[in-house]
Amino acid sequence: MKYYLVTLSGAPEKAAEESAPDMEQSFAGSMTVSLASAASSEHRDEIKQFPCILGRGDEVNIRVKNGNVSRRHCRLTKEDDRFFIEDLGSTNGTELRGKGISSKTDLRDGDLITVGGVLLRFEIKE
Repeated sequence: MKYYLVTLSGAPEKAAEESAPDMEQSFAGSMTVSLASAASSEHRDEIKQFPCILGRGDEVNIRVKNGNVSRRHCRLTKEDDRFFIEDLGSTNGTELRGKGISSKTDLRDGDLITVGGVLLRFEIKE
């Protein structure tokens, strides 16, 4: 199974970069997680560890290059077969399904996420 976070709008440059390769972790059953951006053309970066921090800073797992995104904006976590998202006290907040989140919240296939004005979609693919 593969998991994707697809950037739909709001990232003017290459929107996602993977960092901290020494933290890579593989999961049983060939499960992988990827981040994809589609500001002008689709770009995918594979996420191989959890928790996964999104933000514009240097010390994140996935970098979103947008001035409205905090350095450490939000965190994706995995517990058993469930995924969660939580805001990390970002300046502009994190929205899930169009509503601001203030605590760890279930993340489901097809969910729309907004971080600092950047629209993302979480996808699960076989």
